[in-house]
Amino acid sequence: MPGTVELTEDGGRTYRLKQRVMFATDNLYAARAAVLEGVGYAVLPLWCVQAELARGTLVKACVSA
Repeated sequence: MPGTVELTEDGGRTYRLKQRVMFATDNLYAARAAVLEGVGYAVLPLWCVQAELARGTLVKACVSA
């Protein structure tokens, strides 16, 4: 896991997010399940969380650059 992740808002503004890892996995579905249980945030592909975003179960903070 990198120490920071660069994220870009839909409007183009870029942020550097310093990460503090609480849970690590190489499985997208495990990461998605952890986020849905309230462990924290995750950097996941849109296709993996699109249904949850549409339902409002998750919110999109930024998109990856």
